[in-house]
Amino acid sequence: MRKLFCFAIIMLSLAVSAAALPIGALVLCDFDKPSDVERFDVRESTPPSSMVANADGTASIFFPKWQQDSVQWPAAILTNDKGLPKDFTDYDFAVCDVRNVGDKTCTVLMYIRDPEGASLTASEVIAPGETRAVQMAFEVAPAKLDLSQIWQIHIHGTRPPDDMSLVVANLRLENGVPRWLEAIGASIETLRKEARQYPEEMTHIMASLDAQYGVLMNEASKAKSASDLAEIRPDVIALRDRVRRDAARAVTEAKLRRSARKSDPNAALACGWASSMEKIFPKDVGFTCSADNEATVELAGNETESIQLLIYAFDRELKGANVSVGALMKNGKPGPTVEASPVGFVETQRPPYPVKYVGWHPDPILDFLKGYNIKEGEVQPVWIRITAPAGTPAGEYKAQVTVKAADVNPVKLTLKVRVWDFDVPQERHLRTAMSLYDVYLPYAYGKLTEPMRQKYEDFVLSYRINPDNIYRPEMPPIESLKRWDKKGLNAFNILYVQKPDGIKAGDPFPAEQRELLLRKVDESVALLRANGLFDKAYLYGFDEIGPESFSAMQDIFGEVKRRHPDLLTLTTGYDDTFGITSKVDAMDAWCPLTPKYDLKRVEDARARGKQIWWYTCISPKEPWANWLIEYDAIDARVLMGLQTAKYRPDGYLYYAMMRWPLTKKPITFGPYTDWPPASFWDNNGDGSIICAGPHGPLPTIRLENIRDGIEDYEYFWVLEQEIQRLKKLSGPAAAQALVKAEKAMDIGTDLVGSLSNFTKSPQSVRAKRSQVAEAIVNARKVRK
Repeated sequence: MRKLFCFAIIMLSLAVSAAALPIGALVLCDFDKPSDVERFDVRESTPPSSMVANADGTASIFFPKWQQDSVQWPAAILTNDKGLPKDFTDYDFAVCDVRNVGDKTCTVLMYIRDPEGASLTASEVIAPGETRAVQMAFEVAPAKLDLSQIWQIHIHGTRPPDDMSLVVANLRLENGVPRWLEAIGASIETLRKEARQYPEEMTHIMASLDAQYGVLMNEASKAKSASDLAEIRPDVIALRDRVRRDAARAVTEAKLRRSARKSDPNAALACGWASSMEKIFPKDVGFTCSADNEATVELAGNETESIQLLIYAFDRELKGANVSVGALMKNGKPGPTVEASPVGFVETQRPPYPVKYVGWHPDPILDFLKGYNIKEGEVQPVWIRITAPAGTPAGEYKAQVTVKAADVNPVKLTLKVRVWDFDVPQERHLRTAMSLYDVYLPYAYGKLTEPMRQKYEDFVLSYRINPDNIYRPEMPPIESLKRWDKKGLNAFNILYVQKPDGIKAGDPFPAEQRELLLRKVDESVALLRANGLFDKAYLYGFDEIGPESFSAMQDIFGEVKRRHPDLLTLTTGYDDTFGITSKVDAMDAWCPLTPKYDLKRVEDARARGKQIWWYTCISPKEPWANWLIEYDAIDARVLMGLQTAKYRPDGYLYYAMMRWPLTKKPITFGPYTDWPPASFWDNNGDGSIICAGPHGPLPTIRLENIRDGIEDYEYFWVLEQEIQRLKKLSGPAAAQALVKAEKAMDIGTDLVGSLSNFTKSPQSVRAKRSQVAEAIVNARKVRK
């Protein structure tokens, strides 16, 4: 206790010193003088952006609402020739205090770059009237960014959807050691409190942390400059990372060890259960789990749900581990099917966007791997996938789960599955335009065969996704479309209408390309109508184009609509007003990135008869939902489920599902694999949610959560049908069921506050699913 008191005194004196003499901080601009704003170059825009000095030592910045002909990144820029120091290497953060004095929430960005063009960006979402520190952590900078040669720092917006009015103060650099040491101390104390329930497991860990912390606090108290602090930075970061790891995992692992030893004093492994919406890392990264002997999964008929069984090798390396699950039974009769497969790991390198962890990430599910080794001290997740066929009788089913490894006693657990008394519809009600890049199959298998292509097509259909390609040059064979149709197809692209090379604003679509394209469309439409598939077709084109292409897009699609007025046309062209600014009325469906899905503009567009889909790709980045490998598993499920149910896009578009530019062979071993996770430059998992296995496709945790989100959306679709039916009935039973159904239909701000603010709690998602399921079952009991 005395030692901890001394540590606190040292930290207090360090904080006081920092207040009096800002050790570890360098002010780039404090805006104390009116002339300070003259150091900044304000990028020209239409209407003009501005930056003016205020009398209170702040500056006001205005960025106008973006227009099609204006700059996309309005900015206030400080450069070397206006006093920006080049060398940032003694520092760990760039920080600026920003207040949003406008009436709309806005995203404020900070950007630095070196003379070679390498850069780093950070952002902060700021509500009206709110002041936040926009800060950039250099620790996540790409390796090619030279922090000793920084040329510019920007405060900027990105195509602002509304006017941005900001007040900025105290643009500065900060060394991270003081804040890290403060956080380390707080984390150690939090860990100490949590560790009290497991003293036999945690005493030695706490003693080691206290000793390291004391040494570094003493050294930090002697620092006189940022460079002094930079000398101890590697040791501080190492302790910070260790504390993060121990704070994240040590108590959970202690809980698992104690639970295992209660059942078997000589246990060499422990087991736990974790949500399918959480990624379980083999080491370093925190996780939550239950140490109970049994777990319960809930699902409807015609649905798949999963849970993870964790194997913790705390005593020794486990050889030949495997998990077997018996038949799920109820009253002596079989029910849903069940599979158990180890989760594989892929090794990431630091990407050009902020991430929480670089290293081995859980991603592919290795359905082919029957036995595997688990390193001592590591946790191996096993994906247990339960599928209830349509018509599965409702009720609770049970199965025994057995965990085995060489030279250790088997562990037996119980899996319970509750089946709701309804089916998820076979018909899919969320249209997807997600490209299956079969051109990459030869990268993994050496050649493209029709049986392998069909395996991948059928595979994605089993995940309620269309085997589409938004960039296909020709319509798929009619035989393929018929086969897909029997398995749930609900939308497909006829072919891609590409932006012509060299097109300029005002140019029509080139005549030499026009007739060939129109002939292909005419022939395809005739064939589709003859085979009863036309109502699921759409024509996609002009991918992510700007104003220079609007005239050509209107020209060619206008002719398509003249010939085929009932053929759906779709684009991701950049017009945030969905046809008004661009004057393109030939597009039936506009598809913005999720951050551009403005509810008022969507409502206005639908009033004009337009559909509004949405899409993600390499962007948006956090805090918006996406499914890069480093992002939380729950994000994919919330995007495709709760957010889709709340905001009702007419469809979802994704440019690729198997973009494998670095792949040279399929995954053949695990759980540590040699699969290259970088799929779009050095972005991990972008456009790649399927891996190649030795005999065909392997799902990823991200794909599983995408499918689960689509099924969550179907729950809301079913409930909506029940609400419409109940409204036509009379009597107290119908009235009571309607109240319960409408309450379940509401998706509150605790689950989805916005597209960038949503729940990270698997328990909350499952609670909402249960509420909706109970409302459906209750409603169906009322027949008249």
